[in-house]
Amino acid sequence: VIEWKTEQIVNRSEGDGSEPKFSLGPVHIIKLRDVVFVDVGKTTAALQLLQEKKGVSDGSGSGGANSSSERKNANTCITNEMCLSILTRNGSLDLNAANKLERDALVSCFCLILDTIHMDKVARVAKNHSSH
Repeated sequence: VIEWKTEQIVNRSEGDGSEPKFSLGPVHIIKLRDVVFVDVGKTTAALQLLQEKKGVSDGSGSGGANSSSERKNANTCITNEMCLSILTRNGSLDLNAANKLERDALVSCFCLILDTIHMDKVARVAKNHSSH
């Protein structure tokens, strides 16, 4: 299971120079068996829309969001090199890693886990089919 909570801006006054205050939203859950595949880059509609809203370039930016305050900064650079999406039949979970190495490691781990889950499923189907 993959669980996460979204961050929501609770209190922010425009132009007063204060840091926005964040609150965690409800828990969201994706069952690993529902994951179709993991994709790299800004290929989902949500990430492309975010790019358009922020006017972020498609190039490989200089570094990623490393600290909590940098991640929450509206100007955090989101590049193809740092994005990944976990795709299901019902939608996607779009993530922005700190850098390309972290993104590639996450993708590799998810693929390894998903391959194991899918191979177990194929083996069970084959076993059931051969016993009939």
